[in-house]
Amino acid sequence: MTKRVESKQMRVCHVTTVHPPFDTRIFHKQCRSLASAGHDVHLVAQHSCDEIVDSVQIWGLPTAPNRLLRILIWPWLAIKRILTLEPRPEIVHFHDPELLIYLSWLRLLGFRVVYDVHENVAGSLRNKHYLPSLVGRMVANIFSLIERVGLVAGLPTVHVMDTIAEQYPVPRYLVRNLPNRSLVSEAERAITSSPWRLAYLGAITENRGAMTMLELLAGLVRDGHDVHLTLAGNIVPVELQARMASFISASNLGDRVTMTGRVEWKHGISIVRDAHLGLCLLDPTPNYMNSLPTKALEYMSQGVPVVISNFDCFIPFVSKPNAGIMVDITSADSIRREVGELLNNPELLTTLGKNGKLAIRNDLNWENDFDTLLAAYREILKDKPFH
Repeated sequence: MTKRVESKQMRVCHVTTVHPPFDTRIFHKQCRSLASAGHDVHLVAQHSCDEIVDSVQIWGLPTAPNRLLRILIWPWLAIKRILTLEPRPEIVHFHDPELLIYLSWLRLLGFRVVYDVHENVAGSLRNKHYLPSLVGRMVANIFSLIERVGLVAGLPTVHVMDTIAEQYPVPRYLVRNLPNRSLVSEAERAITSSPWRLAYLGAITENRGAMTMLELLAGLVRDGHDVHLTLAGNIVPVELQARMASFISASNLGDRVTMTGRVEWKHGISIVRDAHLGLCLLDPTPNYMNSLPTKALEYMSQGVPVVISNFDCFIPFVSKPNAGIMVDITSADSIRREVGELLNNPELLTTLGKNGKLAIRNDLNWENDFDTLLAAYREILKDKPFH
C-alpha cells in the first residue's frame, strides 16, 4: 500500500451500492492508498455500521434485500448520505453503473464527480445469467443511451483497461486494478509434483470456465498426470453446482477436486501460493475480451505460472512478460495438451513463475497506477484550491 504523505489534502468520497465495503479495488487499493497519502477519505457502501477502518470513514447503508430494490432505492440512500457529509467532499467517486443517472444531478449541486468503469458494462449486461437474452440486450441498449447522455456533459471517467477507456471521450484516465507491490511473495518456490496442483480463485460460473477446468482435469488424469484442482469461490447459479457434481462423479474425480466455497482474501492467496498453475480459462464474451486479467495478476504475484484464454487484451500482462501460456479456449484438446507439456517441464514452470513476480514488482503494480489516480483528481480540481 502507498505510504507517501502529501502536503495538500483532498476530501474524497467513494460510493458503491453494489460492491462489498472491503472490495479490493475500491477499499484496499483506492481508499486505503488515499488515506495513507494523507487525504480525508470516506466510503459509502452497504455495511452493518458507520466506522473508521484503516483511516477510511465508512458510512454504512442497510443491506438491500434483493437486486431490484438495490437498483431502484439504494442509489437514493447513497445520494442522501453524500448530501449529509460536512464538510462536503471535493470529489465523489462512483463505482456502479446504476448510479450513473444521478451524477448529472450532483454536478448541478456543485460536486466534482468521477465515474469508475470497472468493466465493459453493456457487454456484461448482455451475458447476465439472470436476464433472458432479449431482455439483456434491451437493458444493455438502455444503459448505453444513459451513459452517452452523461458523457456528453464531460463526465470524467476512470478505467481498468485501455481498450475500454478508448471507447470513452475525454476526460478519461487509466487506473488499472493491479496487485500491490507488497503482495509479491519473496519466498522461493520448489517445483515438485505428487500431485500437480491447479488452482482457480474467484466466482465460479459457466463463462468463467467452470466446466472447462473440470474437463481439463479429467483429460490430464486420462493422460497419466497425478493432478489436483482447487476451486476457491462461490458457484453461480445453483444449477451449475449440480452439473459440476455430476461431472466429477461420472469422471471419478472426487478425490482430485476441492471446492472451498468463497474464502477470505488471505486464505485465497495461500491456496494460490501452494499451486503449480493458476487457471483463468474465460469464455470469449465481449466483457472478458475487454478486461484486465485480475486473477492472473494475483497468481503472478505469488510466482505461479498462468494458464489463460488467448485474448488480445491479455497479451501485455501474460504473454509479453512470459509469465504463463495463452490457450485456445475453444479447444479442450489443445488446452489439455499444452498444460500437459508444461507439467512435464518443471524448469519452464520455475522460469515462468519468476518472470511473473518480476513483472508485478517492476511494472504491473498498483503503486504505479495510484499516481495516475492522484493526477486525475488534481486535474479535476485544478480550478479549486486544496484545503
